[in-house]
Amino acid sequence: MKDISWMYNIGVEENKGWFMLGNMNALFQIDMQTYICKLLTILPDCTFPDFRRNSGCIKCEQTIVCMPYLGEYIWTYNILSGDIKKIEVNNPKHKALKIQNFWSEGSIIYALTQGLEKILKIDANKGVVLEYFDLSNKNINLITSIKAKQRIYMLSSEKPLLFEYSIDTGTLQEHVVSGLQKKISNLTFDGKDFWFSGYGKEVYVWNKEQNKLKIINDFP
Repeated sequence: MKDISWMYNIGVEENKGWFMLGNMNALFQIDMQTYICKLLTILPDCTFPDFRRNSGCIKCEQTIVCMPYLGEYIWTYNILSGDIKKIEVNNPKHKALKIQNFWSEGSIIYALTQGLEKILKIDANKGVVLEYFDLSNKNINLITSIKAKQRIYMLSSEKPLLFEYSIDTGTLQEHVVSGLQKKISNLTFDGKDFWFSGYGKEVYVWNKEQNKLKIINDFP
């Protein structure tokens, strides 16, 4: 594996992990105790060069779901049988899906595709996209997103806006976070407050219920 340049996220369950590579259209498994890594499969997608074709993977029961960045298909790998299947996505213009953020609840995956500007609800066991939620008319210019309980929060890269999508109701809310002064690229939630950071040294802490923003900038 001397030619491996880097990997994206790694999904860990007990003593095993699974990951995709940034420069190779392949799925690997690593033993977290021995650190022995093995190639599971080469994915058959040939629509794009290998470079950044897949942005990561996630384990749902006995299925590894491989998420594309520059690719236009979602692939699944069955751990028990070794079968590879393609999940079709409604993508008539054959855009790169650019899926970087995704989360699972049992066999259901929620994935945010920047290429199509949609939230996908995927059944990993059935290998189908169940629902599409369109974000294109909101002009979000998404930079990052997180999931907290039954909500997906999406941050705009150009405006001080935080979008909140409810998984339960399928509705979208828009929050104006007044006071964000620098370009933001990172978002997290501690159960009470949202934390923003980016290209400046400032860290912003925002309470949604009180709509109060605190700026932390007393760094060296």
